[in-house]
Amino acid sequence: MMGLFRPMTSSQPVDARTRGWSFLSAVAVAVLVFTLAAAQYEAGMDGLERYRREQGAYKEALLKGDLPGAESHLTQSQRVLGEARAAFEQAGIVDRGSVPDLLAYAEILGASQDYDLAANALKRALRQDPAEPGMWIRLGINLLKAGPASQKEGIDAVNHGLELSPQAVDEGQAHFALGKFYLQAGLADFALEHYEAGLARAPGDVEATIALAALKIRGGAIAEGSKLLDELGKAAQPYDAETRVLLRHALEDFGSLGLAFDDTFENHAAYARVLYRAARLPDAILAAQRAVVLNPQSFDTINFMGSIQMQLGNFQQAREAFTQSLAANPNQSEIAEGLKTLPPAPPESAPATPAPGAPQGAPPLLQRPQE
Repeated sequence: MMGLFRPMTSSQPVDARTRGWSFLSAVAVAVLVFTLAAAQYEAGMDGLERYRREQGAYKEALLKGDLPGAESHLTQSQRVLGEARAAFEQAGIVDRGSVPDLLAYAEILGASQDYDLAANALKRALRQDPAEPGMWIRLGINLLKAGPASQKEGIDAVNHGLELSPQAVDEGQAHFALGKFYLQAGLADFALEHYEAGLARAPGDVEATIALAALKIRGGAIAEGSKLLDELGKAAQPYDAETRVLLRHALEDFGSLGLAFDDTFENHAAYARVLYRAARLPDAILAAQRAVVLNPQSFDTINFMGSIQMQLGNFQQAREAFTQSLAANPNQSEIAEGLKTLPPAPPESAPATPAPGAPQGAPPLLQRPQE
């Protein structure tokens, strides 16, 4: 009888050991998964920081005029951005991330222009902390960028964030987002109001300053808008294409609204610079010529006019402008040296001998009007 019970007795510790080993294996796997997820999370955060640094270096290189360096930093920033995103996703941030984790992931998605996914990540974060105004504002900004289908939800989210805290850290960005929406919708007055409010809260934003300048110009404040653009300097260079489009629309509206500005040197000189930025070069020359009539000693404006003539290939007119500038201010060594490099003026051709019997002099329509 005892022999019959031995197999059963001996099997009990085997089952216990099996269960023990299974438990330990599960724990080990869980620890391994957690360790790998933690490593991926750290890699994602490190990648996000490197992306921010590369973006900063990209902008600095642009300001210095180092275009190859800027391109290198931009390429590097996009590479590390992709790596950071992959690391966050492998770490399972979406399913079990904390609020800071989800905010970091949303920043990466937004930088990747996946605005709808960024909005989803922010919605998950808001479920954990629905009273945080900054997250509502960021959610609204991403929804506005995601496209027309989500714009109403985006406006509601931004406004809700501002209602929760009018002095939120992201208040400036909230106004910029609303300003851009109203500008694209053709509601210039609302756009102007929000861009001014945003820049009062977050001064120095380049894109917002360009938009505000265009809106000022649209309303006839030509000198004020031009000054805003002048003060940006090289910082505006990455946005040249956007600036050109905004200014063209602003100038078209300025003309269609029948607005005008005072006939002063300052206004015409500013108008010439705005027209130049809008790539309306012949019109810029005309405005600059009027400015010089009002202030013949403004050698800077004369040089500006000469530079445009050079871009258009009008070397004789450029030569005349630079000569006029040197007459107004002889202490311009760079202009004097540059004048020497211009192609020589073409020789004046001798008047053609009229054929026998041909009428003498120019036809009446070609004669210079009497002044």
